[in-house]
Amino acid sequence: MNLHKQVVSAIFKELFEDNSMRYKKFLKKSINNDADVYAKAKNVLA
Repeated sequence: MNLHKQVVSAIFKELFEDNSMRYKKFLKKSINNDADVYAKAKNVLA
């Protein structure tokens, strides 16, 4: 596997396999602009 495929594979694994449940949990929380990592994104989408 060449380097480009390895990088893409690692990014995909990190985003969609390892952390998807953590992202879902954060996105379901209520918006707290002081402590919420995703508050800006949620405000834009709301």
